[in-house]
Amino acid sequence: MARDHLPQIAPGTSQQASIQISVTGALGHRVELLPVDEGVAWFDKWSNKPLVMGPFNACPDGSSAKVCDATGQPLLIAPSQ
Repeated sequence: MARDHLPQIAPGTSQQASIQISVTGALGHRVELLPVDEGVAWFDKWSNKPLVMGPFNACPDGSSAKVCDATGQPLLIAPSQ
């Protein structure tokens, strides 16, 4: 399980956010994102379903620097920090 912060989003509105996921932890797996209101509850308590992405795999061209989604499309990879 990994955690990251999202911006404050007012009820009834939407906002775009970016979340970085470790490539080594995601290869061969899918990722499920589910918000939590810290100290209150996970959003699935209120019948929200997680956002499911993946599975993520090494791209068919064999490049270890590329990760592809389930359809074989390369994903954007952030530089190592």
